[in-house]
Amino acid sequence: MTHRNLEAVSFLVFLALVACSASRRDYRMGLLCSECRPNPDYAACSIDILNRTHANSDIIIRRTVSDLRMQFSVTQISNFSKTKIKRTLILRRQYEFCNQDLFGMTDYTSLYIIYTINAFFNGSQLSCPLTPRNLSIQSFTLTSNLIPFNLFYKPNSYIVVNGTFFEMDRGSKISLGHFLLYLKIEKFRVKYEIG
Repeated sequence: MTHRNLEAVSFLVFLALVACSASRRDYRMGLLCSECRPNPDYAACSIDILNRTHANSDIIIRRTVSDLRMQFSVTQISNFSKTKIKRTLILRRQYEFCNQDLFGMTDYTSLYIIYTINAFFNGSQLSCPLTPRNLSIQSFTLTSNLIPFNLFYKPNSYIVVNGTFFEMDRGSKISLGHFLLYLKIEKFRVKYEIG
């Protein structure tokens, strides 16, 4: 590819990013409902939705976890009619929290997930082994200018976020529990002032 073609492609990518970030402000993530089901031997948790954009969450870790892992998926479900439903898998990934060296600096999704998990630790970092403690986050929101919600917006659809936590112990998986979030990307009007 010639230098001139690279400049043209770079300019088009730049324009797409500017357009994407400008239109992001017209979309937000709405919380519809949540579910938190831990293994009672290891943890207790609750997620309380305050309004369409904010929630409180409390987690009690009862036992030490040496090798924490999470199977994480994001699925968009679109209802075209009462009988026609389309499921689109947006992301499916396993995270090994005790081996953060696997996350490269270019792995934006992993870094964002780790950032969100660390929010529960009130400024301290997730460290292994994970020892018994109480974790709490108040007025947590998934609305962020970092996520281009407009790229995933579809009318009559919602998003299911599923996180299943487990520990690897001598080659076997021990289920620690899971959470589900039902979300809706909402489009709204923003009045722009000139001047």
